[in-house]
Amino acid sequence: MSSELVDLVERDLNEVVEAEIKRFLDHYEECEVVDNIVISEDMYVVKYDVIIHSLPCDIFRNFVISSTGVYEIGEIKCFITFEDENEEVDMGYVIIARIADKCFINFFVWKDHVYKIAKGIVEEAEKEQ
Repeated sequence: MSSELVDLVERDLNEVVEAEIKRFLDHYEECEVVDNIVISEDMYVVKYDVIIHSLPCDIFRNFVISSTGVYEIGEIKCFITFEDENEEVDMGYVIIARIADKCFINFFVWKDHVYKIAKGIVEEAEKEQ
C-alpha cells in the first residue's frame, strides 16, 4: 500500500472536515470559541439525530438545580461523519453551548479516525485494480 496515497487521501479528508466545521461556525459568529466545554448538569433531556445546517446533531437541554432556582444550559453537538456501505465513522464534531445570553463553541477532529478512513479508501482502491 502506498503511504503517499494514504497521506494524500488523509489530507483531503481533513480539508473536508475543516471546511464543514468552518461552514458550521459561520452560522454562530457570535459564539466564543473555547478549548473545552464541560457541563455539570443535575438532569438533561436529549433529542437525537436532528439535522442542523446539513449535519446530524443531538440537542441537549441540561438543567442545573440550585437553591436559587433551575437553570437551563442548551447544548447542540453536531458530527461530521464518513459513511460507506459498511460503516459510519465520526471524523469530528462541533459543540455549541448556550446559557443566558452567552454562547460558547468547541470543535474537534478525530485524526486517528480520519487516518483509518483514508487507509481503508486506499486499500479498497488497490483491491479494485
